[in-house]
Amino acid sequence: MKTLTKYKLEYSRQVVDYMATGHSLRSFAHLIGVSKDTITPWKKRYPEFRDACILGKRLFVLNKTAVVKKKEAAVRLKEIEYHKKYYTENIDAIRVYKQKWYLKKRDRILAKSKGGDSST
Repeated sequence: MKTLTKYKLEYSRQVVDYMATGHSLRSFAHLIGVSKDTITPWKKRYPEFRDACILGKRLFVLNKTAVVKKKEAAVRLKEIEYHKKYYTENIDAIRVYKQKWYLKKRDRILAKSKGGDSST
C-alpha cells in the first residue's frame, strides 16, 4: 500500500528559498524525502505551494540577472579606470600634442592671411 505524505505549510516557505538558489522542484522533493510525483499534486491542491514554486523561480531569474548586470558594471568600471589612468599618465603628452596642433593651425591661418595680403 502506498503511503501518502502529508503536505506541510512550511514546505511553501522552504521551496521559495530552495528554488531561488537555482535548484529544481525534483531536488526539493528529494531534500524533503518524497518523490516528484508526490509534489506535483500539491501544486494543484495547495495554491500557496504553487505560488511559492513560481516565486522561487522568479527570484532565481532576478538574482541571476542582477549578477550578470553586476559583472557588466564591474567590467565597465575597469574600462573607465583604465582610460582614466591612461589619460592621467599621458596628460602631458596630450597637452603637448594639443599645443602643436593649435600652433600648426595658427601658422596655416597666418600663412593664408599673409598670402592674401601680398596678392593685392
